[in-house]
Amino acid sequence: MKIVSKGKHQKSDTNFLEKLYKEVKEDYNNNRDTLVEFFTNHGFDKEQSDDLAYKMRNAVYYIKRDKPKRRKIEKVHMKILRNNLKKNIGSVKSLI
Repeated sequence: MKIVSKGKHQKSDTNFLEKLYKEVKEDYNNNRDTLVEFFTNHGFDKEQSDDLAYKMRNAVYYIKRDKPKRRKIEKVHMKILRNNLKKNIGSVKSLI
């Protein structure tokens, strides 16, 4: 069993978050005009469109940041849902 010091783990997390931030910022800069145009076409004025586009950048950052944690949660919930569906299918089959 390999023990990882807390300092190394924190550094790894910091590198991941910095890299993720740069990727999201670059994607945002590449697609900002498209986002603003989308919001403008849907009835928002220029200032509101700029604000919404910026908020979308933040949302994408948090969605990507929490992806591994969400995947673990989804796996647990999907297993529970799958088991419940199997029980329901079994109940329906027994009625037939």
